[in-house]
Amino acid sequence: MPYLLPQKKLAVFFSPKAAGTSVRAFLFELENGFPLMPYQVQGCVHDLNTVANQLVVNNRFRLVDHAAIADFERIALVRDPVRRLLSAYSNRVLHYRELSEEAAGPALAAADLAPDPDIDLFMANIARYMQISKSIARHFSHQEVFLGKSRDYFSKLFLVEDMGSFETEMNRHFGAKAKVPRLQDGGPKIDFHSLAPATRERIMAYVGTSVIFDWVKEYREAYADADLPV
Repeated sequence: MPYLLPQKKLAVFFSPKAAGTSVRAFLFELENGFPLMPYQVQGCVHDLNTVANQLVVNNRFRLVDHAAIADFERIALVRDPVRRLLSAYSNRVLHYRELSEEAAGPALAAADLAPDPDIDLFMANIARYMQISKSIARHFSHQEVFLGKSRDYFSKLFLVEDMGSFETEMNRHFGAKAKVPRLQDGGPKIDFHSLAPATRERIMAYVGTSVIFDWVKEYREAYADADLPV
């Protein structure tokens, strides 16, 4: 579901790997007047990433109770689909190793998939890797799975690449000066243009049909030299 702010009649929609962890922490601070903090219980530490992600779970758009927020101002955060995919690979596959032998060995073996795939192997088999891991499937699903396909559903659209505009707008509603923290950024940065041509083609084939390219023309223009299948 989106992060709801009933006192301001606001509903903020976002998808996995579109700054969701950071946005949750930011909206918590706006709503409560103090920052979200890590904590421990009986020696068990709950880090800030975990605490933030427990606040709101990203449900599929079709599961949202739209009638309950019919009179809310609905806001969406979107991210460049290529950068989002590369971030998801870096964070979930390289940093958290969700496709390692230890994390997914039996499922990988049953599907005859190699563990810890490099980006080339992963993109060549992305659909199969998504089938054997719920987390991988969730983080690599297109943004419209969580935002719907209609830009008109939202009164405002903000880009993750311009988080300052979102920060300013939300602070305006609350008369606050909160900052969006930088969370869940584990993993190396991957440059799309440094990848093998075949891998770039597979990435564009996968993300290129996303409606986000229609919502944000700048994203389409950024890959004008690539073969977008749209």
